Amino acid sequence: CFPDNENRSQGKSRPKAQANMSAESRGTYSSVVPGAGMGSWAGAMIWTEINFPYQNESCLPPEDELRKQIRAGEKIQPWACRCKREANMDPREFEKLICMIEMTEDPSIHEVANNALFNSSVYPCSQEVVRNVGGISIIESLLNNPYPSVRQRALNALNNISVAAENHREVKTYINRVCEDTITYPVNSSVQVAGLRLIKHLTITSEYQHMVTNYISEFLRLLTVGSGETKDHILEMLLNFSKNPSMTKDLLIANAPTSLINIFSKKETKENILNALSLFENINYHFKKRAKVFTQDQFSKNSLYFLFQRPKVCAKKLRVLAAEYNDPEVKEKVELLISKL
Repeated sequence: CFPDNENRSQGKSRPKAQANMSAESRGTYSSVVPGAGMGSWAGAMIWTEINFPYQNESCLPPEDELRKQIRAGEKIQPWACRCKREANMDPREFEKLICMIEMTEDPSIHEVANNALFNSSVYPCSQEVVRNVGGISIIESLLNNPYPSVRQRALNALNNISVAAENHREVKTYINRVCEDTITYPVNSSVQVAGLRLIKHLTITSEYQHMVTNYISEFLRLLTVGSGETKDHILEMLLNFSKNPSMTKDLLIANAPTSLINIFSKKETKENILNALSLFENINYHFKKRAKVFTQDQFSKNSLYFLFQRPKVCAKKLRVLAAEYNDPEVKEKVELLISKL
């Protein structure tokens, strides 16, 4: 931060290094903010210390105690850790973080500040402080950050904060923005998974599901190309949609890749197969119940509608799954779905 000090002697730089080490041992870190009256980062700087929520302390019991627990066959429980008790930052500390984010576009500073915001957003007391100092909109602004790790932390922080009902209502205003970004992130990337997790969380209840209907086609596409957590989150999200009768048409009208039925494969996890079977069962139930309302001219040829209107291909895939997948629960659910198609 002070480039003209680079030529100082080692003797003069050593106390500063020791001071930094001392600060780290206290769990505080130096950051630069604009000096009084300064409108930019040029000119005089002042130093401020911010207490970061998590410090480098072990949360595990001593080794000898841990060994005793293992020998006794006890379930290991983490000890009450001081870092958890001290994880909440007060409003002044939050305001310092907000200032750091607002006054610079430096991604590295954003990353440090965002880490602190993310860690504190786990705790209810801190969630209220974040809301009161306008932190939610600041965290949302970090979604523009060029560093994927910063965007991921911002999404995770929004997810943690949205647990509180008061915050949930504010965070949901960003849902379209999050959807738009999430479908363009690299497939299976950590930032995409974080985005899907937030969308799934915000749409658990039917209240906000209608806000993401324009993205269902993209979610179905990601379901066919994604793997791991990407697929897990999308299936769970779509399953929630399928339980809501008012979402049936939005699901049926969405474009569905022909490879969508490959979700019924023995290579998939049991949980994903069961979720996919429940998803299709729910859609089929509401589709059959309102068949007279849903006419072909309302749907494109690539829509999910025709998978249920002409179910032979799907039924064939399901029979193969029943023959190859050696699990009674899956077999029973497959046979049930085939009988209802």
